[in-house]
Amino acid sequence: MNSFPIYLKHQRSYMIIKTLIGRTFALTKAPWDNVFLENNIEQIKRHLKKKRNVPCLTSAIRRLFLKRKRLWKKAKSSQLQSDWDKYKQCSNKVKSELNKSYWHHIQSLKNSDNPKRFWSFRKSKTKSRSIPPEVSFENQKGTNGFNKAQLFNKFFTSVFIDHSPGVPDQL
Repeated sequence: MNSFPIYLKHQRSYMIIKTLIGRTFALTKAPWDNVFLENNIEQIKRHLKKKRNVPCLTSAIRRLFLKRKRLWKKAKSSQLQSDWDKYKQCSNKVKSELNKSYWHHIQSLKNSDNPKRFWSFRKSKTKSRSIPPEVSFENQKGTNGFNKAQLFNKFFTSVFIDHSPGVPDQL
C-alpha cells in the first residue's frame, strides 16, 4: 500500500516525459522551411531596439537618478517641506552633473583623433538630412534641382577664391 503513491508519482512523471518527447519529435518533423513562406510575415513587428549605452550617462549619474527617484517618492508620501527641499537639491545636482558630463563628452569628441566619432555624433543631433525645398542666395531663389545646384555653385565659388600662380582662371 505504501508503494501505490510512488507508483502514481512515477506514472505521472512517465506521462509528462512521454508527452514532452512526443512534442519534441513532432517539432523535429515540422516543415520549418515553409513556415515563414506560408505565414503572413507582415505581422512581424519591425522595431529596432534603441541603444541604451549613452556615453554621457556614467554610473555615478545613474546612481543620482535613483537617489532622486527615492527622494521624490519620500517627499510625495510625506509632503514635508524638508523632503521637497532635499529632492529639489538632488534634482539640481543631477542636472548639473549631466550637463558637465555632456560637455565633457563633446570636448572628448573635439579632441579625438577619430573623426568618425564626431560625425556620428553630429548626425545623431541633426534633424534635417536633405536639401531644403527652396534655396536662396543673393536675392535669387531656386526650387528645382538645376537652380539649386546653380545657387550652391555661386555660393561656393564666391566663398572659395584661390589665386594660385600657374593655375589659369578659366579652363
